[in-house]
Amino acid sequence: MEKVSLGKERRYSLSRTRDGAGDSGMMLRSLDPKTGNQAGEFGDIVVGHVIQCGTQFARTFGSDWWMTTPVTEIISVNEDKTEVVFKTGNSEYKARSF
Repeated sequence: MEKVSLGKERRYSLSRTRDGAGDSGMMLRSLDPKTGNQAGEFGDIVVGHVIQCGTQFARTFGSDWWMTTPVTEIISVNEDKTEVVFKTGNSEYKARSF
């Protein structure tokens, strides 16, 4: 299982490259699409898992997080591991930690 870590205990952002849609917050986690269980630590991006980014606590009446379809490929990771570009079944995303 291929995995990249952006580090834990940081702020994260996730954006779809074609239109910038996504979210940001203190949570970025990989979830097993079959069980819904978290895989690894906050900040981990795992091939085969969905990525959820945003907040664990309600902040609006709408969505408080963004979730992708399962990751199919990790395209690139910058040198200091604060930015990862990856593909899902139907989109390409950029995840960042700051």
